Amino acid sequence: MDDKRQDHEATALPSGRGLLIALIAFAVAVVLAAGILSGQLKRAPPKPDVPAPAPLQPTAAWTAPAALVDDVHAVSALILAFDGNWSDADRHARAMFRPIARGDEMAARKSNDAGLAYFRAGDYASAAMAFDLATRADPADVEVANNLGYAYIKAGRMREGVPSVIRALRLVPERSSAWANLSEALADLGHDDAALAALLLAFRYSANRNETHDFLVEAAREHSSVAFRRQSTRALKKIDSVPRS
Repeated sequence: MDDKRQDHEATALPSGRGLLIALIAFAVAVVLAAGILSGQLKRAPPKPDVPAPAPLQPTAAWTAPAALVDDVHAVSALILAFDGNWSDADRHARAMFRPIARGDEMAARKSNDAGLAYFRAGDYASAAMAFDLATRADPADVEVANNLGYAYIKAGRMREGVPSVIRALRLVPERSSAWANLSEALADLGHDDAALAALLLAFRYSANRNETHDFLVEAAREHSSVAFRRQSTRALKKIDSVPRS
């Protein structure tokens, strides 16, 4: 059927029989709408939640980073990523998710903007204070939580940075930048394999693998942390084996 004929038929007045059918259809639609509004029609039941996988028991080599990360599913995801078990690593990463009610989004964004200004100026301590105010205003803002963790890390306060990064990952488990920030903290604290695993997860969840590859190349050459340079170099040798999520 050509376009002109379609236009003509769509705008033609119905015949008497067609009008009757249209009125019946309209009446049925009104009844259905009323049923929906009154809650009389049954809705499809919600899909059941996928049960969380059983967390892994860390071996002796993973005990220290597990205590630092303090999230059983994050630790399991790191161990499985290090071993190249990506489907199970994903399941544990997703199991980190924790819904949090939104707070004062405008206040959080105002403090976040102040924190970014301090951060660009290299005043990481003041940036952390501003980001802390922001995350208190809106605990459900993943960007603010991640910014707070990264500000602590850049200020050399690794152990304070990790919980904030984990909070960001509980909001969005596949946030690539948060896994990279976690890696930097883990590397500086001497947890080499956990740091490598976090970088591999960052690459797996990256929306732009070329940019993440370039980030790793630059970090391996120029990052201020020797420990993170070393783990970035290790990651570059392994990322070709990391499938897309």
